[in-house]
Amino acid sequence: MMICVLAALLLAGPLLYAPRATSAEEASVYTPETGFWVDPLFHDYWERNGGLMTFGYPISRVFYQDGLHLQYFERAIFEHHENQTGDWKVMLVRLGALNTTERRQDVTDTPFVYRTADPALDEGGLYFSETGHALSATFRDYWERHGGVQTFGYPLSDEFLEPSIEDGVLRPVQYFERARFEWHDEFAGSVFEVLLGHLGREALTKREVPPLALTPQTETDTERDAPPLGPRPTGQSTPVGCGFNLAFYGHDDSENFNEFYVDAAAESGCEWLRLQFTWRDMQPNKGQPVSWTIWPYLRVVEMAEERGLKVLVNIAHPPDWARTTNKRLPAEPEAFGAFTGELVTLLAGKVDAWQLWNEPNLIGETNGFIDPAGFLPLLRAGHAAVKAADPDALVVFPGLAPNSIMRTDLAISDAWYLEALLAINNGEAANYFDVLAIHAYGAGNHPDTYWPGNLAGNPGWTEAPEFYFRHAEQLRKVMVAAGLSERPIWITEMGWPVGNYQETWGYGEWITQTMQATYTARAFAIMRTEWHWVENAFIWHLNFGEAGGPDNWYTGFSLFSHDRQPTRAYDTISRMSKTWQSVTE
Repeated sequence: MMICVLAALLLAGPLLYAPRATSAEEASVYTPETGFWVDPLFHDYWERNGGLMTFGYPISRVFYQDGLHLQYFERAIFEHHENQTGDWKVMLVRLGALNTTERRQDVTDTPFVYRTADPALDEGGLYFSETGHALSATFRDYWERHGGVQTFGYPLSDEFLEPSIEDGVLRPVQYFERARFEWHDEFAGSVFEVLLGHLGREALTKREVPPLALTPQTETDTERDAPPLGPRPTGQSTPVGCGFNLAFYGHDDSENFNEFYVDAAAESGCEWLRLQFTWRDMQPNKGQPVSWTIWPYLRVVEMAEERGLKVLVNIAHPPDWARTTNKRLPAEPEAFGAFTGELVTLLAGKVDAWQLWNEPNLIGETNGFIDPAGFLPLLRAGHAAVKAADPDALVVFPGLAPNSIMRTDLAISDAWYLEALLAINNGEAANYFDVLAIHAYGAGNHPDTYWPGNLAGNPGWTEAPEFYFRHAEQLRKVMVAAGLSERPIWITEMGWPVGNYQETWGYGEWITQTMQATYTARAFAIMRTEWHWVENAFIWHLNFGEAGGPDNWYTGFSLFSHDRQPTRAYDTISRMSKTWQSVTE
């Protein structure tokens, strides 16, 4: 119905919207049909690439989502990339790709199966080896006249017949990275014979957005020039479990140390502990039974169990004997699977979740070469071992170190690494974890700042995405693009340091205890009111103040001092968690 109404309006005479252009920067359009402005950020791109005919009416204000300022239109979502220049400052969300993720992984869905060029099939069209499909002759002229690859992306399917979501009519369609093209025979010979599907409207029904973003605007200069809406709640608060990373000792006189901090974790009202079990310490020699070294690890797990705490165990750091000559493999997968199987069998029913490896996108956590394809065999072997030994235990993906570097001998972008891993073998890695883990640090910056649209005004550590807590939204975006929007996400490391103990995180120099407490509380508020995809979050770190000593690199992150005094952040988390429990009970 919407298509027919649009055609009638356009064929009947002048368009019903009225341009307002006081300068090149302020050029915009108000659309009374929906009650929104085509925002000045996007008006030039909208107009140059087909305007109303191509993208439809705006159906939202400009607001913050997935780390960017964007605006929904009937047929597209516009993103503003402030760190880009020229024509690349505005891009369209890859709605065509997002809508077809599962279909492109289904080898029986013929229109989406990658194929080689075929002169007979491709006559009049244009084949793209990048995606294994040809731009149909039916849609080629429209595609080329309205922006081509830059606007719509590559074809993701061949042309085929599909019933319309809006009216059920069977029509020729073709999916592109950022659009669905539809051929309307009833408008053949007119400018309406090719129309884009309403992917923007469809996407809006699937996302929670701030209510103000969908509140119609008035036709005033004030509304036209209003700044984008910043991050804000998108609905009712959702529960987020809290936990701590805990350092523990295994020698005989450590009982008091371990008990003190496990008690502190339980008394805080949080539900979880994250413990790192080091493979090289538990199995220093090849073939050595894990049962020989299990006691101190078992004891701290039992302490947590006795106090009603849940336990996430992170397995990391292989022994030298498990290294391989293949530098792309962090360790021998078969050996890792065997060790994991023994360990999980010994602790079955006591450990709630197992995290397989830690930060494999850093060189120090690999065998000399960072490679997602090299990590996949470890993930596969570890998952099989956990599920065989304790089918009810969760398998958690290793948290990736936040960074935007691209060096295989140093560090690889966490977003790139995750995207690359999930693309291998048509998404095989998704079969090997129940929960995605994210490491979300904020450097010295407030959790409401973000890159590149709202940079912090601090003296350093502000000019890259990984310096912001909200960088976690980019990892969530990768999961959505991979068709894993329903997969739970845990933040297994997060925190702000007080004091400059090491130049890598010298930003702690301007962080006070009050700021650490305020930032931590605000981060949990963001997760509860905006990030409904986060289930649990673990503070780094509960007790490194004593475990590492007063001058350790990590001491600034600790919620207890070297002499066991709680920080303001610990007290804040305790009050916060108990308030949540009283609300939900």
